[in-house]
Amino acid sequence: MATQVNVDFMFEHISMKKHFTAVVNQAPINKGKPDPEIYIKTAASLLELPLTA
Repeated sequence: MATQVNVDFMFEHISMKKHFTAVVNQAPINKGKPDPEIYIKTAASLLELPLTA
C-alpha cells in the first residue's frame, strides 16, 4: 500500500488519474492483507456507500 504522498506523486507524473474512480491509500487502513478491509473500503468508495462497523 502507498502513502498519499506517493499516490499524489505518481498521479502528477503519469496521466492516468482520469481512469480511476476511486483511490484508496494506506491512511484509512488499519489491517493489512489478507484482511479484506482495503477491499471493503475501496468497494464502499466506488459505490459511494457509508462504511458500517
